[in-house]
Amino acid sequence: MTQLDDAMKEADANADARPAYYELVLQTQFFIPTHEEKSEESAEAEAKEGEESTEPSPNSVFPLIAESEGTDFLVMFDTRERLFEWAQQEVPFVCLPGHIVVEMTTEDLHWAVNAGTETQRVFVPDEITWLKKVVNQCKEIEDIQNAQEGEDSAPGEDSEEDAQNSSEEKSE
Repeated sequence: MTQLDDAMKEADANADARPAYYELVLQTQFFIPTHEEKSEESAEAEAKEGEESTEPSPNSVFPLIAESEGTDFLVMFDTRERLFEWAQQEVPFVCLPGHIVVEMTTEDLHWAVNAGTETQRVFVPDEITWLKKVVNQCKEIEDIQNAQEGEDSAPGEDSEEDAQNSSEEKSE
């Protein structure tokens, strides 16, 4: 059992635990199987060299999207071992935190998290859209805090607390 498994079980049993579960989903590093699409140029170059390159080019790696009954799923796992067990072999993958996966997920895509395990979970588009809003709100709050911190510590200006400490030191 992983930390995500435990949090999911707790969230299923107790509605008050759901926020912590979703927070963990956003922080979890997910292993997402990928496949490489080769451009005509790279296929021609490999044919000339007579061997395939094991190094994917940065723009040619795509997540594996599984289709079931007309629904597209992004398959992802919270451990590399679970990914390889599902694939029944070692496969190429990318590892991304949940909050980045949320931002990259298209409107109609479902998630299949830990497919094939006893704790597998499907996230539907409405749920992912809600998570996307949560991530955006967190970013806005972070931007505001960063802007306030920048204002509070403008170069050449002492904060009120620093000025007070300085005057106390001088009076001693």
